[in-house]
Amino acid sequence: MSIAIEEVITKLTNFVYCFQIERASGEELHLTNNDHAIKSEERVFLPNSGLDLKEAEFNDSAQNHI
Repeated sequence: MSIAIEEVITKLTNFVYCFQIERASGEELHLTNNDHAIKSEERVFLPNSGLDLKEAEFNDSAQNHI
């Protein structure tokens, strides 16, 4: 079961990260640290990625780097 990103945002108690990772082969991985899959537009981010965010830089241009 996946939940819509809008629902996650409105019920947010902790940060939920959605990772879009492009491998050298061109394959894209969509992962989240949430315990449920998250749907954003047509993408489904798979749960329990095991990724741990150590450092991030966020700005208003949406060109955020982790």
